[in-house]
Amino acid sequence: MVSKLWRNRPRSIAGATPPTLAPKSRPVDQANRPGTDFTDIQPAVDAARAGDRIRVRNGQYSAPRISKPITVFAEFGGARIGSATQIFTIENIPFGTVCTVAGMVLESQIVIVQICKGTVALSGFAISRGFAPLPTISFTDCDAVTMHGCALKSTIYAFRSRLVMSDSYVLPTANANALMGGLVSDDTDVALSGKQL
Repeated sequence: MVSKLWRNRPRSIAGATPPTLAPKSRPVDQANRPGTDFTDIQPAVDAARAGDRIRVRNGQYSAPRISKPITVFAEFGGARIGSATQIFTIENIPFGTVCTVAGMVLESQIVIVQICKGTVALSGFAISRGFAPLPTISFTDCDAVTMHGCALKSTIYAFRSRLVMSDSYVLPTANANALMGGLVSDDTDVALSGKQL
């Protein structure tokens, strides 16, 4: 005779996927006001899971290194990333996923986006002072990068990538008594609309 407990035991279903955790919002605030989980962006990125949203309040922050399909967005008024020695890096975003960075203001910053099979979306992204002729922002081996509503006082370098820019501005920056800036590309598909280079 089969016991009642045995008949009512939990059963696994072949091919069923385990439940996934819902995306989480992770507040970052340099001033550590109420409701803050982190006081800098990198610890929030380290703790984040795919799909999480990191909301960055106004303040001055260190440049993060992002290698997950997450969203990092600044509240109105902007989170400033400042230090000429730091590099803001987005890399290794997996195929079929999206990493979004929105509303960040970078001061004297170098941005590197590299080896991304997934989509990298930059929106409302600003670089206020450039380092031309250094690659102030560079895209290397990226399958899909979108830039919308960005204002860059810099030079963009794109290598072996696909780049779509819309409603964005790339302004010149002074270097050795000359103005430099714009887009330099090699083996890259570039689509531009509503932009000014």
